[in-house]
Amino acid sequence: SFDDLRGKRTELKVKPAPDLGTATIQVDRYGEHVVKKVAEDLRQFCVERHETIYLALNLHDPYTAVMCREFESKGFFFAGLHPAGPETTFLVLQYLNNQVMDYDALRLDSEFGKELAAYVRSCDPGAR
Repeated sequence: SFDDLRGKRTELKVKPAPDLGTATIQVDRYGEHVVKKVAEDLRQFCVERHETIYLALNLHDPYTAVMCREFESKGFFFAGLHPAGPETTFLVLQYLNNQVMDYDALRLDSEFGKELAAYVRSCDPGAR
């Protein structure tokens, strides 16, 4: 529950990649103000006109299951998984800054690829 985070410090890493038009916010430790801090970084990256902001959440941290819905309520949605080591795999969410993805333009060769694209589209708050 969120009460368990009271008094705990949030630890984030932010990695802007302006040449790619992206930025990444990585949550290293959930704390009391994690949603607020992520929202502040998201706003700054949007102002700086990063097209896509990624949010990396450690799947080995039990708070990820609880906090994921909070971040989805801010407009983040599923992008994929990133294995970062033997004990670290990140759930990667994405936020599209003033863009609309044309899912119909995707050309996918496998049934799994089509299912995955349909799932991502269903999560995208800006999908048509």
